[in-house]
Amino acid sequence: MLPASRPAERLDDTDHARAKMADGTPPLGAIRLARAAFWGLLAVVSVLALYPRLSLPEPELTRGSTAYYNHVLAFVTLMIAGAIAWPLGRRLVVALAAYAVLLEMAQSFSPGRETALDDLAASFAGLGLGLVLAALLRGARHRNDRRSASAP
Repeated sequence: MLPASRPAERLDDTDHARAKMADGTPPLGAIRLARAAFWGLLAVVSVLALYPRLSLPEPELTRGSTAYYNHVLAFVTLMIAGAIAWPLGRRLVVALAAYAVLLEMAQSFSPGRETALDDLAASFAGLGLGLVLAALLRGARHRNDRRSASAP
């Protein structure tokens, strides 16, 4: 809550960091930071997914399986970051699913890469897992906000 003793234009950063809107949303600065992080992650995932595959030998233990984990991890991270930056809704899920499809199709134009339905399935699995985790995090945050609001 904002201190009543000072005018709003003279608040320092700690006051803004503690401030929340009436509906529990974070201040505008935190939302901007989350959106910048999301776009940064999106750029990193794009570069890593489209960068030509190097001809380095893959260790026998991880051969074939790391690609699936990479897809799941990338899309879990994107979904959670997107859910922090924007309301968790159908638009975010559809946009990230479309991005996964376009990214997988674009890989066919990158040397050493190919389009694979199992990679797309791993990306969708990451979206689903990220959606569940984002909803759980959002629910935990709202429960915590209600507890702190009811504390004396």
